[in-house]
Amino acid sequence: MIVREILDFLYTYVLTAWYFYAALVVIVLAIAVLTRRTKPSIASSIPVLGDHVSTVPFFIADIWQGLAKGHGLVALHQEAIRLEVQIVDSLTGLIKFRHQIVEVPIRDVASIAIRSYLFGTYTLLWLQGTRMDTFQSFPRLRGGRCRLRIARRDRQNCAAFVKHFATVKASGQVVAAA
Repeated sequence: MIVREILDFLYTYVLTAWYFYAALVVIVLAIAVLTRRTKPSIASSIPVLGDHVSTVPFFIADIWQGLAKGHGLVALHQEAIRLEVQIVDSLTGLIKFRHQIVEVPIRDVASIAIRSYLFGTYTLLWLQGTRMDTFQSFPRLRGGRCRLRIARRDRQNCAAFVKHFATVKASGQVVAAA
């Protein structure tokens, strides 16, 4: 008898409260999804030089053995490439360690390449310097090469950025040779 009363009590009050709570959570989530506003893409706010994109956002994972991550911008200016990165902790993203800016003259950049991996699931932008210290103090630097991960929505902008860099680099070498 006592066991049956305890089970009736649990069913009536505890399980009913749990179902009520679950239903409330589902309703709140449904309202949030239905009233969600679409945010404009970051790519739509990127400044454009003619037909070419001058700035591309990127992401760096696994800084300091996975304790930090970085978000930043790579920009192509008249005579330099500017890498700007904000390093934050990887758990919450609330603790900002440093904001770092590295400017490298275009003549010190050997090549820029864009590559897709795992059947196009993610894209990397590779920057290769002419010397080992070209991108000094930039996170995740190995052998004078920077590896920047590009979001899916920014792939086309990144491809235009690489083409624009190639034309600027080629025109700079022609002027220097003349």
